[in-house]
Amino acid sequence: MDIEIAELVERFDKGDIRLPLMQRDYVWRAKKVVRLLDSLYREWPIGSFYVWKAEGTHATKPSYGGKLLAATHLDGFCGFLLDGQQRLTSLSLAIKGEGEAELQHRAFFDLENEQFFLGGMKKTISRRIENCDPLLVPLSELLSSPSGDGAAILKVIEKTLTALAEQKNWARTIETGTFSGSGSISSVKCLNTRPFARNSGMSLRRMPLNFSLA
Repeated sequence: MDIEIAELVERFDKGDIRLPLMQRDYVWRAKKVVRLLDSLYREWPIGSFYVWKAEGTHATKPSYGGKLLAATHLDGFCGFLLDGQQRLTSLSLAIKGEGEAELQHRAFFDLENEQFFLGGMKKTISRRIENCDPLLVPLSELLSSPSGDGAAILKVIEKTLTALAEQKNWARTIETGTFSGSGSISSVKCLNTRPFARNSGMSLRRMPLNFSLA
């Protein structure tokens, strides 16, 4: 069964896909999460997710930092995640917005260096977040457009350019540009925005979700 990763994460968060009691706890460190996000960004395979299709309910455990949700049905059956819990939990936490998850688990994308960071990885990253560095964008903002048409990405790019123009060092990051009082952009050449055009939706493309029947 093919399913978009964004939908897979949503179903996991809603309880359509649950963790069986035998699953170990969430143990992935920040470096592994960053490598996972980088693989998606570069459109590299990240493996399959194996879900057990069960007719009835079974003992389950809550996801990391979450409550034990009421059982719901995945396309007419209960889904129990057998393989992929570390990856799926990592993605679920990484795309959470402010107030939805701890800062140390939320992911940010460095526009200048094309790198992912988690909020608690480095003190320098924490300071950039506190100072609202426009070049460090929360992944939740890049994925906020449900239509997947890249509208959220374009909005982030415009917001970033406007913020950069307001900084004292704007000349070092924008070669040419004309900004009106409202912050609209007339003509801008900025760093490297091509990755967003190339990977619109942050590569949340269709990925295989394999089911094994009991």
